[in-house]
Amino acid sequence: MITERIADFLAEYRPFAIEITLYGATRKTYGALTQIPGSYDRCILGIRLLVDRKLPLKLKTVPTTIHRHEVYEMQRMAQQDFGVDFKFDPLVNPRIDCSQSPVEVRLAPEDAVALDLHNARRRAKALKLIERDMALPLAARTSENIYQCGGGLNSCAIDPYGQISICVLSHQESYDRRSGSFIVGWEGFLGRVRSRKKKRQSKCDAESPVEFLCEVAHLRAMVLGAEIPAHGECECCAGGSAHAKLFQSAERIRKGEVDVGSWTPMPSAATLPILQPSSGCGRGSGCGSCGAHA
Repeated sequence: MITERIADFLAEYRPFAIEITLYGATRKTYGALTQIPGSYDRCILGIRLLVDRKLPLKLKTVPTTIHRHEVYEMQRMAQQDFGVDFKFDPLVNPRIDCSQSPVEVRLAPEDAVALDLHNARRRAKALKLIERDMALPLAARTSENIYQCGGGLNSCAIDPYGQISICVLSHQESYDRRSGSFIVGWEGFLGRVRSRKKKRQSKCDAESPVEFLCEVAHLRAMVLGAEIPAHGECECCAGGSAHAKLFQSAERIRKGEVDVGSWTPMPSAATLPILQPSSGCGRGSGCGSCGAHA
């Protein structure tokens, strides 16, 4: 969607950051995922327009079963061909209209963690993050608040309609910027959301479990050899129904039996479901009927 006119506009009114999602490192894979003719070439052109103007660009992707084999090639392309940073996150979420269709192309927990920790540098960063957090006093690592992320503290989300929410994944509650001021929304509305207390011990925000996220978190910790603090009733913890299966997956990843480097295109007729017509309940992300919490 980046044209010369838009790139010139951004160069004049320079944002502090621009991020573009890639759907493949090759024209074939990119098109297989988007099903939009010419989308790869338009994306590459847009990237070059931004790079030529020295705008603060970063590239990223959300690995799926369709383009998982090209994730590290996308990283090479971003860093070497365009000279920009690259990141990826395999945690695919349902749509904000509660449609579960994106999970059709979501990686299995074992593949997600194997890909995430395949690179030695990423593994080292993950270990450093764990060591930093575990070195904090227990009081600093626990909170009675539902939200323990940076949402509402150092960032928030504003949609095209002026609705302010704690983050792009949580739309249960929002403040209408058009009815007041940003300061009122930030300090008043988001302040109240941030201060909300837990009503029960739960393994997931916001007090509703998301099995995929829990499995990935436990599996990542197992592979890295990190101790998992108690967090309420959880089938992934020792003694739980899913613990043995996750332990076996961790062993396969540690031994290199999940060979990310040998992955090839998976035969699939699937496309990126998030681009397809809506099929959700229309109640917004996080509705109880879908379990679509972040």
